[in-house]
Amino acid sequence: MQNLKLTAKLFVKDTFLTLSFLAFFIYINYREIKSSFALNVNDALPYLEISLRLSLFCMVYFMFISYEFFYKLKSSNLQECVDATDNGSNMLYGYQFIVMLGLNSIITLTFMIYNTVTYFILDINHTEYLIHIIFNIFVNIFLISLVGIVLGMCVALVFKRLKAYLLLTLFVLLTSSIFESIAFTVFNTTGHNIYSVFEFFNLYSPALNWTPNSNFGFSLLPYRIELLLFWIFAFLTIVLLKLSRNNKTSMKILAAFSAILCFMNIALYFQPSSKLMMSNNPSACLTNDVLYYFNTEQKEEEADFEITKYDLDIEVTNLLSVKAKLTLNDGNLPDYKFTLYRGYEVLKAVDENNMILKFHQNGDYIDIENNNSDLSEIVLTYTGYSPKFYSNSQGICLPGYFPYYPHSGYRKIFDIEGQGFEKVLLSKPTDFHVNIKANKKVYCNLEKDGNSSYAGKCNGITFMSGFLDRTTASGIEVIYPYLNNFEFTPEKIDAYIKTFLQSKNDTQIIKKIFILPNLNLSGYERTVLYSDYMTVQQLINLPVQYELQFINHKKLELYRLMNFYQYDKTCFNSLLSYETTIPSEFDNQKYATVFSEKIKQLSESEVLEKTNAYINDDSDKRTIMEFLKQLQ
Repeated sequence: MQNLKLTAKLFVKDTFLTLSFLAFFIYINYREIKSSFALNVNDALPYLEISLRLSLFCMVYFMFISYEFFYKLKSSNLQECVDATDNGSNMLYGYQFIVMLGLNSIITLTFMIYNTVTYFILDINHTEYLIHIIFNIFVNIFLISLVGIVLGMCVALVFKRLKAYLLLTLFVLLTSSIFESIAFTVFNTTGHNIYSVFEFFNLYSPALNWTPNSNFGFSLLPYRIELLLFWIFAFLTIVLLKLSRNNKTSMKILAAFSAILCFMNIALYFQPSSKLMMSNNPSACLTNDVLYYFNTEQKEEEADFEITKYDLDIEVTNLLSVKAKLTLNDGNLPDYKFTLYRGYEVLKAVDENNMILKFHQNGDYIDIENNNSDLSEIVLTYTGYSPKFYSNSQGICLPGYFPYYPHSGYRKIFDIEGQGFEKVLLSKPTDFHVNIKANKKVYCNLEKDGNSSYAGKCNGITFMSGFLDRTTASGIEVIYPYLNNFEFTPEKIDAYIKTFLQSKNDTQIIKKIFILPNLNLSGYERTVLYSDYMTVQQLINLPVQYELQFINHKKLELYRLMNFYQYDKTCFNSLLSYETTIPSEFDNQKYATVFSEKIKQLSESEVLEKTNAYINDDSDKRTIMEFLKQLQ
């Protein structure tokens, strides 16, 4: 204990170390107080985000200060004194490490206090989010700073000052957004994807530069913890091996144990998992599907059979694991065709007697051979994930129009032009019985049939979980993200629903509305109408979005253009002006220009009448430009 006090005093007596820590501590408090004065009750996540943005700063500070502390003490009088005792130098490094942990704990506790106070000021009243705050601060401040501490210690033991600073600076660059920009440039210019290297060094909370996901929060998924622990134990292993140079058996044993933990964590890190990455990474949810379907031919083929009932056993861990029992209306076909999103790998296909069925999976399409003359059921076991529609220990977003469960026949599931998923729904409401296991409370469009079971009829089944709550407005149950008070409070939701119902002039039954998170959804994905419920991204313009459900999404752009021409000439003229700036190679996208020319050639009433007929005729498969050019 005496040597620990002496080590701490050496830190305090060093002017550079002491003043740098005080300056760092003051700056942290300044940033947190400044954000507290800007408190806004409309959204809770930005305050946690402000703290998480400082994690790089914390890692860099502790990395360099740790190096200075360990490097300077190597030549101090204290080391000479302790070296005279048995195992003295190793004890000294241990004391130094404890001092650095203490300083890290002070900074971590500071962040904890500010964010906890903010939680109570915002009156969130959901303990799960308070736990989310505490865990985020621990992971993104304490553990990331700990990476810096052990790296500084490691470099101080191995390298002299110049090489050390070059190595530390390189590590900072590799973990920063600078490397991400390089990866983005390399991919765009050469087509080579080096993002996996960047992600290996990306210690910080992802998506800090994107709109926060109020349903999900900030990622605390296992792969992030495993990556941080890998770096901590990797550097710690080098430190322990360096300290065992005098044939210290205990240090060698600790080094071996640390190395084992290092390899265990990196092995777990590389296991497939649903990560929800919002970035320019080609594997992330923003671009992964666009890149894949741009180079992949999709199929459309009606099935000769129907699935009359779904029995789904779903387990959500790091992946989505499903056992899907599909009841068929015709068991005498030679083969059966299904559509299932490509990210889910089919592991096994059996019949109702558990006899193996041969199958072939190619992308989104599955072919199953019938080796039973009277096949009544097919049971598929599959597992996997989607980069966009996540299913993991932190949350679930599986909208009913996304084929995470099998559909009969071949279906086109992605629209390249709209860069979003098609609305892949069942042709009619079908029986579902689902058992689902997940870490968090799950919300479903069907009614509960037990503790974790749901049953009923629908033409698309939706599951969501996360920072969600429910309220009832005018008889409609709304599942919403309680962290976003800007739009989603019970009072505001009630007002939006009343406005929506007043504008609604049909008999369509709406029992539930699910608020989808911001996942770069295409325009027609943001509002989807099912047999008796809806998934939406916003409520503020729900009456307009609801009407658009009855318009073919491939003709939506022309529908909006026609409405601008009729009701908002200023916006229409702005579109005309904008299209004059578009290069000639994009003439096939200048809808407003051609639309205006046709009105001059024919007449306003004739063009509007024929345009309206085209929009409402689903059998007319012409593109918008083909229709406009053929107007006469």
